[in-house]
Amino acid sequence: MTSIYSTGTVTVTNGSAAVVGTGTAWAVSLVTGGTLNIEAPGNPMPIAAVADDTHLTGAVKWTGASGTYSYAIVREDSDAANVVDLYDKLTRVLITLSLAGIHPNNSGSLAKRNALTLTADDDNYLFLRAELGVAFAFYRWDGPTLAWVGPFTVANAVASGGVSSLVGGTGIAVDATNPAVPVVSAVRPGTAKTTPVDADEVSLFDSAASFGLKNLTWANLKATVRSYLLGTASTWSAVQTFTGGVFGGSGASSGLSLVSTSGVGTADFIDFLVGNNGSIRAGRFDTSGNFLQGSTTAYTYAQEAGVGGTLPALQLHSGGTVGLGMTRWAANAVGGRAIFAKSRGGGVGTRGIVSNADSLGAFIFNGDDGTNFQAACFFGGYVDGTPGAGVMPGRIVFGTTPAGSSVPVERLRIDSAGMHTISGSLSRAAPVTKTADFTVAATENHLINNKSGSTCTVTLPAASSFSGREISIKNMQAQTVVSASSNVVPRASTSAGTAILASGAGNWATLVSDGTNWIIMAGS
Repeated sequence: MTSIYSTGTVTVTNGSAAVVGTGTAWAVSLVTGGTLNIEAPGNPMPIAAVADDTHLTGAVKWTGASGTYSYAIVREDSDAANVVDLYDKLTRVLITLSLAGIHPNNSGSLAKRNALTLTADDDNYLFLRAELGVAFAFYRWDGPTLAWVGPFTVANAVASGGVSSLVGGTGIAVDATNPAVPVVSAVRPGTAKTTPVDADEVSLFDSAASFGLKNLTWANLKATVRSYLLGTASTWSAVQTFTGGVFGGSGASSGLSLVSTSGVGTADFIDFLVGNNGSIRAGRFDTSGNFLQGSTTAYTYAQEAGVGGTLPALQLHSGGTVGLGMTRWAANAVGGRAIFAKSRGGGVGTRGIVSNADSLGAFIFNGDDGTNFQAACFFGGYVDGTPGAGVMPGRIVFGTTPAGSSVPVERLRIDSAGMHTISGSLSRAAPVTKTADFTVAATENHLINNKSGSTCTVTLPAASSFSGREISIKNMQAQTVVSASSNVVPRASTSAGTAILASGAGNWATLVSDGTNWIIMAGS
């Protein structure tokens, strides 16, 4: 009686005695020897050793062509037929056991094991711990010592492998510590698809079908989102998007709201993007409600003296040309308007009458000092008197910032009566009486000499700094008045000297700067 074993296939290599099996299960089938016959031209190979289920070594080398073939192992001759028959029966038992499923539950706990009543006659009794959340393990009852020995871990033919037949794949890992309850882990794919197409699918768990796994196409997803945004039940109230615009509102009294966040965040903003795929930022409403064009940062600017810095709610920034244009296209005499207004009301829409000297608005010109913007000059409108119902007296003020300062100073005022107040070279300040030698200040235009006992020496401003400036001097003493420098040209001469006024009360002269000297234009 001859026993043949031919489960699976074998792979052999010309000139090698090593044989690799696929699906052969030699060890579990108790194949320990015999003759390997391969279904290909070559030589029979007596089996020298069986390493495991899929590896054996021949007593001779394979002389045929390398490849994978069907095979048959003649396990023993008729002298050992009875032994082989016993092996076959045992093999069927072992294979059946290897296919049996073991499901963890509380019946396999250590508490259940310890409740068993065993004696010395039960030596080598095996107990399998199959408990939820715990790795499978065997324990052996040792009769002579009346004690449990173990645990012994459960493994398959693969070194340190679990019994579970689940195999991981791309993005999937299998933890077979507890073979009956393997843990399958999915990792996030490393490659993202930036432009999905309608046929692409995503997975979801269907709550209406016991959370079964379903597929949702990109086309379905787009249609669902669009239906939600257009639906009357949407909190967005029928927002409609079309190429070139966003339209909102479902009736004559409704409108469209653009909301950057809904109750979260303190640094939210709304950007307006144009160009190819929004490559150009046309403007931004920042978290404080300021509108910024050309920048994402709102800057603080200086104002006229006594007002302090400000952060304008509308800011235009550009690295090139920047400006604000207002044009009215109409067949009439009215052009564009820039209107400034001021109220002392406590909030928008609350009326509050302004007070005398209140600023009603101003144009302020700033320059960057390397760290901050500083005011260089301004002109603005102010209340000039007591306002009332239908009455609003006003004045216009012009100011510039002196050298070495950052605070603008008033230079010109036109008041509610039409009167002009001018400082500097054209100012008309009140006359100033001097009782000693003096230097003419930048704010002085009319001077009276009342120095007694000796000549009065006057230090005039540099003519080059005040071209066109006018200074009047009157003498009230029997002393001469002279310049500290030779920079005064008399009425009847073209040469500069120092004489300004002869001695005697009542003498006077008007001097005007030509940018080089002070010219006496009139006098006694």
